[in-house]
Amino acid sequence: MAVTILENSGVDITFLDGARFNRFCAGYRDGIIKGSFKELEITLLNSSGLFIDKGELLISGFRVISEDEEWHWNTLPTVPTRYQIIGQLSLNALTKEPRYYTTVREAENLKQENLFEDGIIYQVEIARLTVDSSGITDFVQTLDVITGGDADGAINIGNVVTEQIDATFPAEVDVNNRYDEQQGKTYTDFTFHIPVPSEVGDLAALRTQVTNLQNSFDNLDKTYATDAELEDLGSQITALQNTINNLDSTYATDNELAELDIKLSSSITSTKVLLKKDISDLQTTLNNLDSTYATDAEVSSKIKNMFSYDADTGTLTITTE
Repeated sequence: MAVTILENSGVDITFLDGARFNRFCAGYRDGIIKGSFKELEITLLNSSGLFIDKGELLISGFRVISEDEEWHWNTLPTVPTRYQIIGQLSLNALTKEPRYYTTVREAENLKQENLFEDGIIYQVEIARLTVDSSGITDFVQTLDVITGGDADGAINIGNVVTEQIDATFPAEVDVNNRYDEQQGKTYTDFTFHIPVPSEVGDLAALRTQVTNLQNSFDNLDKTYATDAELEDLGSQITALQNTINNLDSTYATDNELAELDIKLSSSITSTKVLLKKDISDLQTTLNNLDSTYATDAEVSSKIKNMFSYDADTGTLTITTE
């Protein structure tokens, strides 16, 4: 049985042999090698450009020194677009010679083939960012800074951060290992990117409904309420109540409701509890309108019902309550 002892004099070691061992030593992880150059530190240059400093990568066991680079968006997208900075290692199909390059593209799944079998492409995501009509709105380095293999696999939870991203993007989570020199431990930090709807839809509809309701009340103050006006007012209050209930069950926060600063018949402190109470009071006022304001038709009907005349006896009867 033929054997090869790699740690021996005069033994040729291929780049695949070296990469395979590097990958094992790193605990089969990809990452940025800690303490090597500037660890690919990312800096925002302006609203449409960023700078990635020099660093050393370990990609599927292959060590790559990446020089500093700048990326600029000369044309900004009209809608928020999620981008990722990709490091790609590829092997020549015949010679297996490795090559590396960095690129920026819209976010999509990575291609990570087994380079030690028949695979030829292996990608890692270095960073992720959002670009819209105003420029770069956020960016985060998503590739771990690594210090080597972990024998026991234990995880020390570090910082847990949540960030908001546009509602059109899927939720994301970034997990990064960070070595604390004072503690002598490696901590795992989590950053959760949570899609948050922009101020459209229900919240905007609520503002419109409140404005329309205020106009309806103003009109009632100036005239006598008709049945049609009362029915329309009731429909508006019902729609407003449904909108508020929907806000409770979806994404509206107390802060968002406080921003409404709406006024109906008097100033309302804009919180969900008080807003509901005022809507309830408005509904009570609506119910009372029928017993306070009378239309011409209602008065005429009432007067006609007070008088009755018997032609046979010539008797006029007046009925009062």
